[in-house]
Amino acid sequence: MRLDVSKLKTKGQIEEFNFTENWGNVEFRGDIIEFIDPVSFIGKITNIGESFEVEGQIKTTIKTSCYRCLEDAIYNVDVNFIEEYTNKNVQDDDKIIFKDDFIELNEYVLGSILLNLPMKMLCRPDCKGLCPVCGTNLNFNVCQCEVENIDPRLSILKNLLQNFDSSEKKEV
Repeated sequence: MRLDVSKLKTKGQIEEFNFTENWGNVEFRGDIIEFIDPVSFIGKITNIGESFEVEGQIKTTIKTSCYRCLEDAIYNVDVNFIEEYTNKNVQDDDKIIFKDDFIELNEYVLGSILLNLPMKMLCRPDCKGLCPVCGTNLNFNVCQCEVENIDPRLSILKNLLQNFDSSEKKEV
């Protein structure tokens, strides 16, 4: 996705654009994000004097592994995008610097998509996950495993109580 700003010479000029591109897979936080639909970016660019404002809507569909059960998790992306770009040498962290007459958008579009994903992608909101003992997918099957829900930070206390009980029996 590349915008040509050479036509936007005067302040206030606006140009609308529409990009649709197929993207492959991206690694993010150790997970593989697969773009199963093309990335669509519909927006406009405005010359606002010393810089250009790019705003629009990004849409796509991605697939990754569910955080709890490892099945496919599908997520429809619908993200608002607004960034300010300049080709001047400025010390402003809010503006993105570009060279020549072209603004490359892919890196910032990808960043907007990834920043708007949920922290934990789930196949469905009520995903039960995998049994921690046998690995059965609890969304489809019920296992007979006994699971003690003990906070791992407190497990040392369980061992302490077992040791205390056995030492009392020896003294009697």
